[in-house]
Amino acid sequence: AGLLRHYYIGGFTSAMQLETVGGHQVIANVVDCEGDPAAATVKAPNSAFVESIRRVRIGIESASAGGEGRMILVTSTEPEEGKTTVAASLAQSFAQSGRRTLLLDADLRRPSIAAYFGVKQSADLIDAIMAKPSDSNLSKFVWHDPATGLDVLFAGERGDIASDLILGSERFRSVAERALQNYEIVIVDSPPVGQVVDALVLQRSADAILYVVRNGATGQREVAAGVKQMERQTVAPPLYFVLNRANNMLTGYGYSGANYAYY
Repeated sequence: AGLLRHYYIGGFTSAMQLETVGGHQVIANVVDCEGDPAAATVKAPNSAFVESIRRVRIGIESASAGGEGRMILVTSTEPEEGKTTVAASLAQSFAQSGRRTLLLDADLRRPSIAAYFGVKQSADLIDAIMAKPSDSNLSKFVWHDPATGLDVLFAGERGDIASDLILGSERFRSVAERALQNYEIVIVDSPPVGQVVDALVLQRSADAILYVVRNGATGQREVAAGVKQMERQTVAPPLYFVLNRANNMLTGYGYSGANYAYY
């Protein structure tokens, strides 16, 4: 009964358990942010949260040493697993490391990146998609974060058109191609794969997938089903797990609150 619960029914409580059940590498464990995560990379660079985000970045860089991983799709099984926080913080970390980075909010059903940064969007992804093909400059559509150097392309209102049709269109692929021409790294925040099909459409343009799993919360069967959906697609980029809110795994390693000491 214990083995059944540990490997099939309950949530994930360790990286090894997630790798065993999910069949893919856990690239890093991310801990909670004490305070505003949007400001943490600048105001709390030595916090445990920011250090764990750096581990995600280093893990992606190591995994894509052969040149892949320029467009990274971030998704999860269910809402409220922290995928947007991971995507935005990872994008900030890449930008601070000196890489030209774009954070693209492709969650047209429930956009949250603008609210995450506390910014009122004036131009967005829909504007970029609807722009004339001759207008290849994305600069007029992005918001620039002066603190980190990150550029952000916010999601827009999709109207009466299904979001998966927008994201699967030739116009969106053109925007993605322009993004890769102008940026070294593009981080894409997508809807949860367990809820809607958008992430399955978006992975066609991705070089790598970060699959965020909330520690101790997301059901194992649900995660396995979501991963299988992504694996069965015609285009299936390398997939890596991030175990989010993994605070209990740091006990005894010198971490304390928002800041940590290394011994």
